[in-house]
Amino acid sequence: MHVVSLLRGIAAMSENDIFYFKNTSLTNGVMPKILGVCFVCISILTIFVVWPVLFLTYLSTGSLPPDWFLYLVSPPLLLFFAGIILNVFPDIGVSEKGLHVRFFLVKWLFIPWHEVIGLAIAPITASSKTSVYVIQVRKLTIWHRILGFLVGSGTGPGIAFPSNIDGFKQLTEELESHLEPGRVDFVH
Repeated sequence: MHVVSLLRGIAAMSENDIFYFKNTSLTNGVMPKILGVCFVCISILTIFVVWPVLFLTYLSTGSLPPDWFLYLVSPPLLLFFAGIILNVFPDIGVSEKGLHVRFFLVKWLFIPWHEVIGLAIAPITASSKTSVYVIQVRKLTIWHRILGFLVGSGTGPGIAFPSNIDGFKQLTEELESHLEPGRVDFVH
């Protein structure tokens, strides 16, 4: 029933309709988001609790604890990794005008079809049963450029998604229909 409604939804798509493909699996969708949010919370806690304690310790004793550098550097590093983790396998929307990609769980970025340059299977796998695919685009955020590099799609920005994303077959077919021939580098 779900597949039939999915196919009807894509076939009946008008110019303003966006069809969303959500990553709801526990290992590829939910857990990275929880981990990323935890990293952000730990960073905020460190900045607003530990840094003032370090500052007050320095003011009262004139010295810092031996591991002060770790407390100083860890929040920016955790925020950096949270940025990567929160954007690893985003929800993806498809419309007649282009792709919509969820960014940091709260914002949707729009990528027109002429900015989408390819679709490839990544040289890494998410698990023994799940492959990782990359949508290669011309311009996107620095986080997507780092992700594109990490999943092996080169130095350009990439949007990674696992083969167990809801509606995977429909998503890849929709992407193939908007890409130039020869820009799809995998077989279903």
